[in-house]
Amino acid sequence: MVGVNVDTRGGKGGDAGAGGNGGGGGVGGGGGFPADDGDDRGNGGAGGNGSRGGDGGTGGKGGNGGNITIVAKSIVAGTVHGNSQGGRGGIGGSAGAGGGFGPGGGGHNTGPNGGPGPNGNTGPNGVNGQDGSVDIVQHP
Repeated sequence: MVGVNVDTRGGKGGDAGAGGNGGGGGVGGGGGFPADDGDDRGNGGAGGNGSRGGDGGTGGKGGNGGNITIVAKSIVAGTVHGNSQGGRGGIGGSAGAGGGFGPGGGGHNTGPNGGPGPNGNTGPNGVNGQDGSVDIVQHP
């Protein structure tokens, strides 16, 4: 047998999807109207808070490396190179943006705006695939 290269590396895992954006907060309620002339209208209600952004997905697991077995009577010249490394895990998804604040409601005094929602979390990367084995057997 002369030198040979054998490659059974596992494939890369799939990349994860991004988290969804959070919903915006609702508009605050309008202040009540007076029953009597000359009275002020009521104050507007506070706007709603934005919701939290979605978390990114987890990256896919990398493919497992294949096993390599080489059987030869003799190795005359050259080198045997076997590569059965497991594939890299996929990249985690990006975080979703938090939702926007809701505006305060109208009235004698406009209500306060709500708060923006927090962003989600970035997803974790996938795990690497398992390495395969490389065996070289020489039979006389």
